[in-house]
Amino acid sequence: MKLFICPYKLIPKNKQLNSKTYASEKYGALVKCDYKNGQIGYADYHIGENFLDYNLFDIKNYFKKISGNQWEQTLNLAKIMAKGLNPKNKNKIQTVKNHYLIQNINKFTALDLLNLETKGYSKFKVKMGKKLRAETNALKTLVQKSAHKTLFRLDFNCSIEKKEFIIWLDKNKDGILKKVEFIEDPFPFKPGLWRHLEVKYDMNIALDQAADPMTLDESEIPNVIVLKPAIQDVYPIIDKFKKTEARFVITHYMDHPVGQLGANFIAQSLKPELGELLLDCGLMGFDMFEKNTFSQIRFSEQNSIPSKVFTKKNWGLEFILKDLKWLAIN
Repeated sequence: MKLFICPYKLIPKNKQLNSKTYASEKYGALVKCDYKNGQIGYADYHIGENFLDYNLFDIKNYFKKISGNQWEQTLNLAKIMAKGLNPKNKNKIQTVKNHYLIQNINKFTALDLLNLETKGYSKFKVKMGKKLRAETNALKTLVQKSAHKTLFRLDFNCSIEKKEFIIWLDKNKDGILKKVEFIEDPFPFKPGLWRHLEVKYDMNIALDQAADPMTLDESEIPNVIVLKPAIQDVYPIIDKFKKTEARFVITHYMDHPVGQLGANFIAQSLKPELGELLLDCGLMGFDMFEKNTFSQIRFSEQNSIPSKVFTKKNWGLEFILKDLKWLAIN
């Protein structure tokens, strides 16, 4: 295989409340794999490294020595794209609906909610925890104004203490909580306690990055498992827990649109097998960045990517990818 890379910089439009990390500029490298059979696949390696500042020698040396799980996942997604999906096999994937990410609930209005509900969104993910009182008040307003079928997903990123979270649950169990589909990584992982709270408050907790699901057993895993194909081999995790009561949500990694498409493909390929075990996912983030080369990507659907995209060569991105400046590594 011949390896090529193309460093990039993207500018996020908004700063998320309670993000684990935030930078005004997002760096990474697109990867091009040219296989011996003539197939070519592309993927994204998004690790925050500013490869644009590397000289030619250092960047080649970096990618000649590179290893690790995230790199393996990058190569895996490139191989999947290169292999392609024969249009005759289009029934092997199914379109997956997605939630809408509210990056700053204190700047998100009831009118914003109504507009997105009109476009077909019924699940809204909200970052919570850094300014909990203000966020909770804003969420109450959205809950009151929301459509009957609308549900909210709250992501705390382990930003509060156990005691504070339990107090919050007690205060909101008869209000907000009735419109919450699940709460993601509320506080540092405690398997017995997470399951206890799910039962006590009749709600779902989602495990994202608080613990490695492969180290847990059926009695420890919460009701929802969040998976990120950019950094995880999702298949062993799904095989381990698909016969339990757990359900799955696949999300992108706040990465480049090419990486987001890879996560979309994984989700759509799993939908026929998992059915209702695969909930609405978190894969639509092409508009997170200021105008760039990939801003040309547009889909008629508001909250999903048409499955036919993945039957096209390089998922329909060839018209952009072929014109990028690629650096040969080997």
